[in-house]
Amino acid sequence: MKGKKIHKNSSEKLFAFVVFTIASILGLIYAMNPNVFSSLVVNKNSKAAGTVPDHTKGLTANGDGTYKLSLDVKGEAEKKAPKVNVIVIVDRSGSMGDKVVTGVRYDATNSTDEGLYGLVDGEYVPLTRQWSYNGYRFYYNDTRYNGQRYRRVEETSDDTRMDATKTAVNSLASTLLAYNGKDGNPSDTVEMALVTFATTAQTTLGETTSSTTFTNAVNNISVATGNAAGTNWEAALKQANTISFGSNDNDPTFVIFFSDGAPTFYDRNNGGTNGTGHEEEPNMANSYNAATDDAKTLATKVGTNNFYTIFAFGKDYGATYMTNLTTAAGAPSGNNYSASDTTALQNAFNDILTKIEMAGIANATINDGTTHNVKTT
Repeated sequence: MKGKKIHKNSSEKLFAFVVFTIASILGLIYAMNPNVFSSLVVNKNSKAAGTVPDHTKGLTANGDGTYKLSLDVKGEAEKKAPKVNVIVIVDRSGSMGDKVVTGVRYDATNSTDEGLYGLVDGEYVPLTRQWSYNGYRFYYNDTRYNGQRYRRVEETSDDTRMDATKTAVNSLASTLLAYNGKDGNPSDTVEMALVTFATTAQTTLGETTSSTTFTNAVNNISVATGNAAGTNWEAALKQANTISFGSNDNDPTFVIFFSDGAPTFYDRNNGGTNGTGHEEEPNMANSYNAATDDAKTLATKVGTNNFYTIFAFGKDYGATYMTNLTTAAGAPSGNNYSASDTTALQNAFNDILTKIEMAGIANATINDGTTHNVKTT
């Protein structure tokens, strides 16, 4: 805060009288309320205002008959969610039933199976094989490989990908929906909806303000099986576009789109689906291309800065497709997260949670009630 100058009268007698009067008034005020000079009001334009921040106030003589009144304030803005809507889109394809990989080891083998690895310059690299008149030969980047071969073995936890995802989603939902009715907030400060998808998509839960209702819906998600266990990004994004929080609801809406695999199905114009269900080209490219316009429509509807994507556990090419989908939708590249394990997945949801919480918080203002009657120039 800039200093305020209080000018004395040119007459020394008048100046002495003014100083004496001000001192008397301030002394009287202090005697009535010793805390008056340390009291500040924080107006956050919110029903649930934050606590008073640390502050100091001082009156310093300038040496020329004027004085500088200073007010220094420090502190952090209260982390408080505005009124928002959140749509969470969760993959329930067959691979979500896989165990979460916690580590990888490479075991030496004399096998001639496909999918083996070699050790080149201290790194394990995938090998290809070709049949020769006396057996298989192995190659790395078209160079003959004669060294020890290895089998890649994934070490897993008891939790499935779906278990880890439910935990992360429920943590986010419980935190956000706890704002409803808290510290004077409206009971609908946060509304949430849940879309799930595999080969097809469905609205698993329409808008709700209840943490119990939402987490129960998440806990009841099942992993798809058989022909229904594919990955249809297009259907998921189309379904999310149908979610409504009410015709008069103008609150900002956030979307979190989660998947563990590249797209393998897409919708037919006349109903049903196209695609092989396998992560192979050109099937993945065709399925991805069909989803981009729906991603852009949804991101434009909610605001591109409010469109988030998370890819977890799957192959690198799936992560690349999700990264590309994010930018194709018009969202910032920083709105895309890739997670290779449970901790990274939880961190991704936590980061998005923080961004939702901090959205639209009003700046704090300081009303200094001790000087409003002082004449300043």
